[in-house]
Amino acid sequence: MRISPMIPAIVYFLMGCLFLFAAYKSAMTAPTIWNATTVILTVFTTFMFGACIRLIRFYLNMKKHMKKK
Repeated sequence: MRISPMIPAIVYFLMGCLFLFAAYKSAMTAPTIWNATTVILTVFTTFMFGACIRLIRFYLNMKKHMKKK
């Protein structure tokens, strides 16, 4: 049995939320938001949300093709 792409999409979304929260906390404790920790966490957040969106689109396309058959 194969795993649905929605499961990893949810995991990536939750990880993105955690990275976003960590970046927010890092920005609040630093005198400026342009420190290395905040920027790196924001980049990781972008990758996580991007992967989540790609997996959701893949799931919807796969579901659409399965309905055609």
